[in-house]
Amino acid sequence: MKQKGSFFKTYLKLYKMKTNEKIDLFLSEADVNSGTRQTYYYGIRKFVLWLYRSNIDIDNVSRSTIIEYKNFLINEKLSATSIKNYYTIVRLYFQWARLNNLCDDPTLGIRLPKHNNAIKKNPLTTEEAKRLFQTCDDSPFGKRNLAMLHLLLVNGIRRNELTNINIGDVELRKGQPGISIKGKGRISKDQWIYLTDFVYESIQEWLKVRPYNAELDSPLFVAQCGKYFTNRRLQNNTVTILLKKKLREIGLDSKLYSLHSLRHSAASLLIEHGLDILDVQLYLRHASSNTTMLYTRLVHEKIRRENKAGKLLESLLFNKS
Repeated sequence: MKQKGSFFKTYLKLYKMKTNEKIDLFLSEADVNSGTRQTYYYGIRKFVLWLYRSNIDIDNVSRSTIIEYKNFLINEKLSATSIKNYYTIVRLYFQWARLNNLCDDPTLGIRLPKHNNAIKKNPLTTEEAKRLFQTCDDSPFGKRNLAMLHLLLVNGIRRNELTNINIGDVELRKGQPGISIKGKGRISKDQWIYLTDFVYESIQEWLKVRPYNAELDSPLFVAQCGKYFTNRRLQNNTVTILLKKKLREIGLDSKLYSLHSLRHSAASLLIEHGLDILDVQLYLRHASSNTTMLYTRLVHEKIRRENKAGKLLESLLFNKS
């Protein structure tokens, strides 16, 4: 398998640019998983292309250059989160270069736009969630989709966790069903999540109609080609497209709803119905309770929209029922 450094060299050659060995070394030495390494690659690539178009050599980057690049990202009308992500990759490169005595770090002290930690996707209501499940018919495709929706919403698992599940990861332990998954930032399937009997049964219903030889190391969810299943693992982008289609079927055709809305739905519904924050944190496997607390804002916003306090005062002061 090719390393990102070789891809980077090829990309620079396309733009008639000289390869910078320091960047290749940074990418190869980064102590991160393959997904994060790919993110680093795309981030540093964007920066180098901007330098090239600005006629600036990466060995001559100054503090003013970094500020110009930050303003370039802002003028692209990127979100504060995207700007932070692109800038962080550049900062990590120069921190690495400074530690290796290759150059000074021009990113020191650069301020970024304030990052809004608010949840950016709307959760589904209980009724919307039920309607989403009802979009799945009794066909093999419907059974596959229903099993996926149950895992995404009832168990709140992430997209990448879903597509990485193998058949052998679903098992009974001491009579209780569950799945071994590769959680966020993990390098192995060392996280065990319990399943309700209802979710476990929906997976079993899918396995009854899943085509091809179902070995333990085979993907639980396989892709389709037209009207037929393949034996290939379902990819992340396909899951995203499928879920957006399902959301449109129940009238939620908006950028405010996405695949991650299902995980938000799990959290907000649990908090709304009185489950303790610590219980929700453990259920969704958040590393910090601060992440879980973000979902309380969704519940608070719903309470504000209902405006029970205003309606009560209206009834008391104006004799309206």
